[in-house]
Amino acid sequence: MTSSVIEKLIPYLRNGDRIPHRIVLDALNQASDSRRGDMERRVAREISMEAGDYLPRFHLLDFISAKLSDEDCLRAVTERKVIIARMEDLLPAIFGLLGEMEARTVSPIVEQVFDCAIGYQYIERAAYSSQQRKVVLKDVYALVDLLNQIEPLLERSGWHVKGEYEDHKRAMARIFSRDTSDLASFGELRKEMKSLRLAAEVALFRDSIGDEPFFVGDNKARTHIVEFAYNLSLRFGKPSFVTTPGSDFSNLCSLLFELATGAQDESLAGAINRFARSELKARIDREEMQFREESEGVARREADNFADVKGRLLSLDASKELWRRILSSRSWDTFSEEQMALRLADIRNEREIAEKTQGPHLVSASQISPAVHEQYRQEIENHEQTTLRLAIKLGLLTRAQRSQHPFGESQGSGSTQP
Repeated sequence: MTSSVIEKLIPYLRNGDRIPHRIVLDALNQASDSRRGDMERRVAREISMEAGDYLPRFHLLDFISAKLSDEDCLRAVTERKVIIARMEDLLPAIFGLLGEMEARTVSPIVEQVFDCAIGYQYIERAAYSSQQRKVVLKDVYALVDLLNQIEPLLERSGWHVKGEYEDHKRAMARIFSRDTSDLASFGELRKEMKSLRLAAEVALFRDSIGDEPFFVGDNKARTHIVEFAYNLSLRFGKPSFVTTPGSDFSNLCSLLFELATGAQDESLAGAINRFARSELKARIDREEMQFREESEGVARREADNFADVKGRLLSLDASKELWRRILSSRSWDTFSEEQMALRLADIRNEREIAEKTQGPHLVSASQISPAVHEQYRQEIENHEQTTLRLAIKLGLLTRAQRSQHPFGESQGSGSTQP
């Protein structure tokens, strides 16, 4: 079915025609379902044809085992039906703006467009990023304060509890057959708590200077739509990102918004302008630049076996400068200063190792034998089939105790085996 579904879908995308509902549904299921998903969907259809057709991949096993409630199942099916019905009309227009019709890319875009629409509904109910960021900062500062309070408590009360603590750790080591040398003593626990406090303070510092800041995303739902459209434009080179109302990019955002909400001809000009000035866009651009550099790095590594080492040296130099900046930013306690000195020593040691590293460094996946690949594949398949058989048995037992079946359908025999 894999190729035939896409082959049926693509002509509608090219001609701009409305797509039959069943073709959209099958294309979406194909895009989201793995081989295991195909097995689970077949079993789910024996219980309920509607649930088996419309439930998203991640709900199938819970439905088969009867872990998913009737209410949640009905809600998931209804949500998917509504979005798929909108995709019948809107997918051709969306793909028309992207200009992408190759089978290898159509399938993932179908899934991603659907996820964007579903995600909008959840994000609309979530807190704004500014509120989330305040919570994150408050929590990390609270963690630092709490750890500062815990250390003197451990110092005063440690003598009374350390014996019991270390007896317990040794008992757990015997139960789980672990080497007791791997388990922290009470003194090591105190050091770990101090290290955690230092890590939290360093994270706050890095956030304050914009180096790996706490990023919680912009949960404003319209920004979610614009962000998704921007990622598509980066991927396919069209439509170009502009803030002009009525542009192809603006139209793409409107189509995605209609898919998520049903509202037609809605302007997202405000959201597009906010996104253009946002830290979110700047972060996406940085990540895109990094991705391109990494892609170009593949060619460099093929020509230069030491390309990775050179990149490692640059990264270590940047880390050294950062830790020096952190150390000089304020007055630290003795433990923190010692830890920072150790981090700098570690960077120095890593740099010396990198400078002495010999090539070549190229490793190909083809070096793994076909026999090993087949062994791993078979082990995964056996595990998946065992999991599905257990889910079927659990579902039969659970449904036998219920007075009625989800969706009012009669219970299937449950005899299907993966």
